[in-house]
Amino acid sequence: MVPRIDHIELTVADLDRAEPFYDELLPLLGFDLDPKTWDNIPKHEFRCVRQPGL
Repeated sequence: MVPRIDHIELTVADLDRAEPFYDELLPLLGFDLDPKTWDNIPKHEFRCVRQPGL
């Protein structure tokens, strides 16, 4: 079996500030950021960026 990462969740205080940083970092670690979607989850009171395949 080939090792693979199934799920990553990073929690940040300021998504608008952190997103550009992770957009630069994750590709350097081998992650493909396309496609990228944004979501608001009121039940948990947070916004998120989802990248299928991460």
